[in-house]
Amino acid sequence: MASFVENIKDAFSASFRVKGVYFLYLLSFLYVFPILLSDVYYMDDYDRVIYGYGWSQDGRFFANAIMWLLNLNFASIRVKQVDLFPYTTIISSLILVFSGILICDSMKILRRNCFSIAPLFIMISPFMLENLTYRYDSLIMSVSVFLVVFPFIFIEDRKLFFLTSVISLMLAWMTYQSTVAGYVSLCAIFATKFVLERNFIKSVSILAYGMAAFVGSTLFYEIILKLFHVQISFGRSVSIFQEPEVFKNFLFNIKNGLIFIRHNIDFRFFMSALPLFCMFLFSAYKYISVEKIKLVSVFSIFFLVFSIFLCGLGLNVFIFYPPWWLRILIAFPFVFLLLIFGAQKYVRYEYINIAVACIALYSFSLCATYASALKEQNEFTNQILALANPYLVSNDHTKVVIDGEIPYAPQVEYSRSIYKIIGTLVDKYIRDGWYWGERRIGMYGFVDEVFIEGAERNDILAEKCSYNVLTRNKFFVLRARDKMAIVDFTKAACK
Repeated sequence: MASFVENIKDAFSASFRVKGVYFLYLLSFLYVFPILLSDVYYMDDYDRVIYGYGWSQDGRFFANAIMWLLNLNFASIRVKQVDLFPYTTIISSLILVFSGILICDSMKILRRNCFSIAPLFIMISPFMLENLTYRYDSLIMSVSVFLVVFPFIFIEDRKLFFLTSVISLMLAWMTYQSTVAGYVSLCAIFATKFVLERNFIKSVSILAYGMAAFVGSTLFYEIILKLFHVQISFGRSVSIFQEPEVFKNFLFNIKNGLIFIRHNIDFRFFMSALPLFCMFLFSAYKYISVEKIKLVSVFSIFFLVFSIFLCGLGLNVFIFYPPWWLRILIAFPFVFLLLIFGAQKYVRYEYINIAVACIALYSFSLCATYASALKEQNEFTNQILALANPYLVSNDHTKVVIDGEIPYAPQVEYSRSIYKIIGTLVDKYIRDGWYWGERRIGMYGFVDEVFIEGAERNDILAEKCSYNVLTRNKFFVLRARDKMAIVDFTKAACK
């Protein structure tokens, strides 16, 4: 127990002795500042701000516990959330930087007398923007990142590392499941570090202890889900191992994951990451050409590096027909950590700082543009819905079906032409059969909170030409019959 406390004290005190540490926290605040100014609800926020529900239906029990404590609702065990934005987003950014400092210090990347922006590597990943935009989930997701980082401050004590890994991973599973892929990435990065230090036994030991903790925590989490009769929705609980052709599905998921990443990464990002990637390749080349290493070590390093890149795709590679969202790529930042660590052996500290600064410059610019686009699309949507609202509120208990989709605001179209990822980050909401679209319309109680889908929705749309036209404008045709309304963005002519 004394060793446990001492390790924590040393790690936490060391994290605040890092040169320029408070400037790093200032940068984290400045990074999310545009998101704070946008002040926009994002997907799940639309329901949580009305009903205040938690995450127990998704098996995220520790997330519920955190918000239960923060909301000070001790009179009832049931989570009834309050909107703590913007504090949740600010604290989230601070936690991400703190986690970055802890892991960089554990890997000996930081130097006491030299300022480094390397600890920003988690926060400045473009794939973290969705996670940071949620008013409620952002804090939970950041805590989950800290949970997978925490065990590595005990990396020199195998027993403590194993015990803290089991506990932290169990909590991470119950906080935000996708983050546990980051733990596997970190195990592989540390194993690579020990191989490079010619400590092959320690490398194997870390992998063995790490994988044992991972498997143990996963089994425990499965037991918890069964005890509470939780079936995670959208098929996310079905793994490829429960289906035939496991390897084929595995390759299929990798292919789709890479396509998804390519779809959201633009030339600017490649150029910003190029200096760091080139430094990594140069350092790898120098190491192979200068150091006399065994062939088995070379293959081990290649396998570990491949594993780290694979973990960047998240747990989706092991799920049968998974949905691809930017938020599930929460482990992708550890690819940056690998590049930083790999480059430092033969590249000067100052050059690595400049390379990371290039990525940070891209990310700060992206965040500012994204936040502006998010706000513009929200206001644009409100303007268009305002054209329909007088007709929708003329009857009580009106139900709505959307046909087609709302266009992007002109400013958003321009932003998408600069940053491809904005097309994914800025959701239109009002589109065909999308639950959050109809929730977006019903947020203020203008229509009934009923989501019509499947065959019922198709039957309604098949008869839309028999509905009365209430109004027609540049954006949509509003049709209604009895207490059913169709917002038709296709504006297709009726025969």
